[in-house]
Parts: sequence; C-alpha cells; structure tokens
Amino acid sequence: AIGTLVIGVLLLLIAILIGNEVRSLLIGQSADPLHRQQMQTWLEQRPEIDKLFNLLTMQMGNDLMVAVKAQMVETGSQQGLVEAINGVEAEFRKQFAGVRWLFFEPDCRD
Repeated sequence: AIGTLVIGVLLLLIAILIGNEVRSLLIGQSADPLHRQQMQTWLEQRPEIDKLFNLLTMQMGNDLMVAVKAQMVETGSQQGLVEAINGVEAEFRKQFAGVRWLFFEPDCRD
C-alpha cells in the first residue's frame, strides 16, 4: 500500500512539472536575460540606430519573437530609412539565429 502511495505521489510531481513546462511553452516567456542583454548591446552599437527605446522578446517553443522600437539615424529619405532597417534586420537575424519573428518600429520618442 505504501509503494502505491509513493508511486502516486511521484506521478503527481512529474505531472505538475510537465504541466508547468507545457504552460510556459504555450503562453510564451521572455528570452533569458543574458541573451536579451546581448541583443540590446548589439542593437545599441549599430551605427544606423541613434537610440534604442524598447526591446521586447518572447520565447515560443524553440522560436524567438523580437520587437524593437528605436530612433534611427537620419537618412534624408523614406527609402534610406527602409534600407537601414532592412539592413539591421538582416544582420540581426544572422547574429541571433533563433529569431523567427522580428518587428522593427522606427520612432522619434518612446
């Protein structure tokens, strides 16, 4: 009888642990702080970016979603702005291979 109770408790603990892991995968969670800090540092060092306002990350399974809000260096034209953003996005994806979705919002203020 005691063995049955021990097995039942063990199965209950395993179910709770698996449930928590599945919940975090379904709901999503922020990228680990070190990875996020590396992204922030990389973005702040880009010559195309004047000021980084926000960096949001969400881990969804093995994929990562990233949203960036930044003030870009003045290019003089809309086409120049688009090309600068596309260049940053392409280099960002090369640097951080786990990024599946990348949203980039240029802005003048936070």
